[in-house]
Amino acid sequence: MQVCGAYWANAAQSDIFLRSFKRIADQSGPEAGKVIWLSLRRYPALVLLYGLGLGALANANYRFLKTLFDLKLRVDSYKPNEQTATTLYDQKVLARDAQKILPGREREYTPLSTTYMKFCASRFANTCPTMPCMNPPSIGWSSYSA
Repeated sequence: MQVCGAYWANAAQSDIFLRSFKRIADQSGPEAGKVIWLSLRRYPALVLLYGLGLGALANANYRFLKTLFDLKLRVDSYKPNEQTATTLYDQKVLARDAQKILPGREREYTPLSTTYMKFCASRFANTCPTMPCMNPPSIGWSSYSA
């Protein structure tokens, strides 16, 4: 529903979707524990951020996308709120070394981003059929040879 909202929402409607995203993305709760588990609390918000971004891009809803990236999120209770663009990204959620333990992603440079793209493409292809990145062309290594 959020992805469709990012696709179709006009300026008056986008506030509803942005507030619900903020509710999911704001961090709260215990601040002690294993670092990897504390970092993974942001995983659902990051997946939603990818989906919202793709939905907004598919319909050229750039106003929504800018507002989404400028939205202030609470990361820690003792720090000031930060913009979404500086708070939610793959390495902030899971360190690069920890990303390499994902099955079948050991040799990839950005394993978590690749996983997100495949996740979003499989689930949102019917929602945003106009988005070219949902069905990227396969490029063989022969295309790069001189």
